[in-house]
Amino acid sequence: MNPLKQFSLPFTGLKLGIHQFEYELDDTFFNAFEYSLIKSGNLKVDLELEKQETMMLLKFKVIGTVNLDCDKCLSEFPLPINLYERQIVKFAEAELESDDDEIISLSRKETAIDISVPLYEMINVAVPYIKNCEQAGRTVIRK
Repeated sequence: MNPLKQFSLPFTGLKLGIHQFEYELDDTFFNAFEYSLIKSGNLKVDLELEKQETMMLLKFKVIGTVNLDCDKCLSEFPLPINLYERQIVKFAEAELESDDDEIISLSRKETAIDISVPLYEMINVAVPYIKNCEQAGRTVIRK
């Protein structure tokens, strides 16, 4: 069974307006991605989807911890994560390539959007380049 199946969000049956979704991310989520820097974690995701005629606005709130290996002493340590991100999804006649990381283009034929990859990427970007257990007490906040 695909562990990321729950992150395929069907939007065709949704009415225009705001919809709320909740997800729990654990080791299964991170292990589904090959070569993941994060091997384990416990995160709660609150997703607000605002459906409009020509687009959707996704607002992610991700709170919890991920376990990392310290680059200095090699011990495992928990890093608190506190993210607020947004993603714009536009409907187009055909899938368009966009240089803007904040905009996803979907064909009008699509019935669902997979949020697993954008979610995985925003969490990985929140991980510092140099992972140091001495800095574990600080909270990463991105807006």
